[in-house]
Amino acid sequence: MGIGPEDLKLLLEYRDKYPFGNRCAIYGFTTFWFDNSKTNEDQKKEFGKLMGFDVVDTFDLYGNPDYRVDLQEQLEEKFYDKYDWVLDVGVLYCVFDYITAWKNMFYIAKTNCVMVHFDNLVGHFGRSCISMTPSLFGELYKINGFDTNLYYTIKSGLRRDQWINIPNNCYYLKSASQEHFEFVNYNTTIRSGIPCDTSLCCVAYTDNNNHKLKKFVPEHFIKSNGK
Repeated sequence: MGIGPEDLKLLLEYRDKYPFGNRCAIYGFTTFWFDNSKTNEDQKKEFGKLMGFDVVDTFDLYGNPDYRVDLQEQLEEKFYDKYDWVLDVGVLYCVFDYITAWKNMFYIAKTNCVMVHFDNLVGHFGRSCISMTPSLFGELYKINGFDTNLYYTIKSGLRRDQWINIPNNCYYLKSASQEHFEFVNYNTTIRSGIPCDTSLCCVAYTDNNNHKLKKFVPEHFIKSNGK
C-alpha cells in the first residue's frame, strides 16, 4: 500500500482539476516512495505540500497510522463529513468486509469531494481478498452521482507502473498482453494472457455526496435479462 511517482503524477493532475479543500484521508498506513532519499514521514509531509493539503490523516488497523481503526466497522461520528479528498491506497481489496469500508469512505467525505482508489485488478495473490473490476467502480459511482475516470497499470514491460486510461463505459476486456489491455463497451471475454499484479485506479468526483452508498445491479445483466 503506497504512493509512488506515477501515482503522485496522476493525483497532481486531478488536484489541478479539483483544487478545492485542504483535508485528505488515506485508507492504509501508506508507504510513500516517490522520493526515496527522504523518510516516509518526510515524504508524507511533502505529499501534503505538493497536493495543497493542510491535513493528511491515515487510517489503518496495522502499522503506524494517524488513526488506528478497523475500517470494517462503522467509523466514529467525529470523522463524519470531515474530508475533501478520500484515498483508498490498496485497502478495499485487502479486507473481507469491503462494503462497510467503502461505506465509511462516503461517511467521512464531505458533500463536495473526490474519492480515489488504487486497487487490485488481477493477481496480488497471498495478500488480497478480492479482485475488483472497472464496472464495479464505474457503475457504483455513476448510480451514486459521481463523475469517474478509470485507469489500469501493468507491473511489467515498457509501460510498467504507468496509469493508462480506460475509455468511458468500457468494462469488457477484449485483449490483454504484458504491455496493453483493450477494454470495450460490448460483450466479450478473454480467458488467458492476463498478467498478474495488475492494478486499477478510479478517480471519482461529486458535489452532492449524501454520505450513503447506493446499491446497484450490473448493467450487463439488466441489458441481457440476467444472462
